[in-house]
Amino acid sequence: MTLFNVMNIAMLVGAGIVFLWLVVATRRAKKPKAVRGDELPIWPFERMPIMTDSEVLFFAKLQDAVPEYHIFSQVQLSRIIEPSEEAGRDRSFWFNRICRQSVDYVVVDRDAHTTRLAI
Repeated sequence: MTLFNVMNIAMLVGAGIVFLWLVVATRRAKKPKAVRGDELPIWPFERMPIMTDSEVLFFAKLQDAVPEYHIFSQVQLSRIIEPSEEAGRDRSFWFNRICRQSVDYVVVDRDAHTTRLAI
């Protein structure tokens, strides 16, 4: 056998070992844990109004007062403001301060880009 043949055989054996290792490793891969409720065919939720009765009344009055604008209700604060460049590396810290907060109403120009007021 020549050195070339020995090297080819060694490479084939090495490739075979790597292939077998990959097959075994993928079979051992952990399946995602089941989460409570995943087994239910229908989750136990029902619809609910996004505004209370008094919020609906205020919304109607707001619409009458500024008909030239769009009005959105229950808007996440992170959809209308974001940390400035001054936040630097602390950007995610400042985002986390607002990401779960919301405002009741947002008044927006007809272009749907310019926020005029948040209540």
